[in-house]
Amino acid sequence: MRKLTLIAFTALVILSLYHCNLTSREESLPPVLNSIYPNSKVSHLPAFTLTAAGSNFNPASVIVFNGSEKQTNYIGSTELTCRVDTDEITLNSLSVTHGNNVSRASSEEVTVLVRNPSPTGDSNSLNFTIYDNHTFSDPVNITNHNRGYITDFDLAAYHTGNIYVSYLSDQRPGGSYGMYLKISADNGTNWNQAIEVPDTSNVLLFHDMVLDPAGNIYVIWTSFEYPHGIYFSRSNNNGTGWISAVQVYDSQSFSTRDTCITVNRAGNLYVVYEEYLGDFDGISLKSTGSTDNGLNWSQPVEINNEDIDNKRYPDSLIPFITADNEGNIYTFWSDVNISPLELAVYFRRLDSSGGTWSQTEKILSSESLVINQIAVENDGNINLLWSEAPAGLDDQMYFRRFIDKGITGGEIYTLFPGLEIKEPRAIAVDSIGNINILFTAKIQEDVLGLLFSRSTDNGQTWSQPLEIPYDFAMEEFKMTVDNAGDLYIAFFYYGQDAANIYFSRSNR
Repeated sequence: MRKLTLIAFTALVILSLYHCNLTSREESLPPVLNSIYPNSKVSHLPAFTLTAAGSNFNPASVIVFNGSEKQTNYIGSTELTCRVDTDEITLNSLSVTHGNNVSRASSEEVTVLVRNPSPTGDSNSLNFTIYDNHTFSDPVNITNHNRGYITDFDLAAYHTGNIYVSYLSDQRPGGSYGMYLKISADNGTNWNQAIEVPDTSNVLLFHDMVLDPAGNIYVIWTSFEYPHGIYFSRSNNNGTGWISAVQVYDSQSFSTRDTCITVNRAGNLYVVYEEYLGDFDGISLKSTGSTDNGLNWSQPVEINNEDIDNKRYPDSLIPFITADNEGNIYTFWSDVNISPLELAVYFRRLDSSGGTWSQTEKILSSESLVINQIAVENDGNINLLWSEAPAGLDDQMYFRRFIDKGITGGEIYTLFPGLEIKEPRAIAVDSIGNINILFTAKIQEDVLGLLFSRSTDNGQTWSQPLEIPYDFAMEEFKMTVDNAGDLYIAFFYYGQDAANIYFSRSNR
């Protein structure tokens, strides 16, 4: 028995010595870097995780990004990761300007390598490319309808790479309308078959979609079939299953329209909608909320109500609602006052503790306002982009930023004064405050182009406009941004027999 024990002990020692010798040999080999992911980023984007793949890595290995040793996570002998901060991908040569010319993106390269402790030293290096601006993929048709129409659509992005497009279309048998959902699980490269949202009425025109921090999908729509009103549904499993439709509000014999929905970080839902009360009673902007994932809704609260005959033209509210990272809710709307003639944009705020809405604040007024786009940052700053068309003069486009959750307005900037016929189409702000805008403008004689620009300094300066492939028949643009700062664009295209939704994304 003692002999067997001695043999087993000897074998264990030999194996241990062999393992130590093997480990020592591996640690004495120089590291080899085969690939890095990602291998490029746009300047000023949010911080990200860099993955280095190769061989001969050990727990003491560090990634060296552009000459700086990074705090490194050892995943295994073939993989390391590290965090790269925003200021490490900020180009000193970034060209931002008030200029007017369409430009191409430029780039710079920095090196990435893996460093093992002495005496093995450094690996080979690979280049990491930093671009000064986004570029975009060619638009692709994601609905592929050969007949019929789409009356409304929405776009949302989740941090896992899932992209969602919801839309209203007459694709049901007999040409009746329903709500559909297209999903891409790979940042818009491939799309699933359209999912029909159950219980959606075949007489509906207005809808909205929002995602919560867990990725649950919430949709709301207006039905003009009996019983009239606003309806809600949600999916907790990526569109595979939906709860039975919940009636948010019964509009009875009057019309509701322009329904919008948002969700704050606590999961509370808020809806704003426009209700036409009749020829002599005016238009009312109302809001309601839910604290139980949409199963029950509060009594509507009136946000604004004006007399049509004396104050505004019908159908002029165009509401919009959103939330910041603290859970505060912001709702915006437009008014067209007749005497004196004034086109104005207003907003009210509901803080995260609930209670009552703030006093109405006017953030824009003009006699020649054409169109406006609004985006609220995570910390509650409001970004307003708009154009004006004074009689006999070219359109001008302006930007203004409001801080202190909309209380304090900053300087008004005139954007690209040398370009003609400028109209804002979309605005989106990423998680660190970079402002991205889409607008159309005249780029050649009798030729309109769809242009993109961004500001990395709160709207003080803007990048030279980049042209995105565009057709005159494209309408109603939507743009959203994910946590990584990647941008996604969707829009209608009206063909001869059908309307389709096209999609484009930033590809660097």
